Amino acid sequence: MTDEPFSVPNRPMAPLREPRPGKPWWTLTKGPSRLSCELFDNGVNGAGYRLLVNGAVFVSRRFGRLDLAVVGADDIRCQLEHDGWIGMYSGLCHTHHGDQHA
Repeated sequence: MTDEPFSVPNRPMAPLREPRPGKPWWTLTKGPSRLSCELFDNGVNGAGYRLLVNGAVFVSRRFGRLDLAVVGADDIRCQLEHDGWIGMYSGLCHTHHGDQHA
């Protein structure tokens, strides 16, 4: 066993990895802001969605399978539409979830 420390103080950090672009899934707007969703599939390493605000990555979430990522992304879209965000096909989530409106 060596006397080397497990972590080296002041060690330079590795450069951040640029995320690969995903498949555009949907885009919503609210005033001057634009929020887009991209899906990504990394095969055995899982899949997920990435939300971009005005083109900059805001948050991403990983799932075990692509179909679960699609459901997660669609649920986020429904929440955002409920909060006033508008998309090209706004209102689809009500039909998707079976909500009844009179």
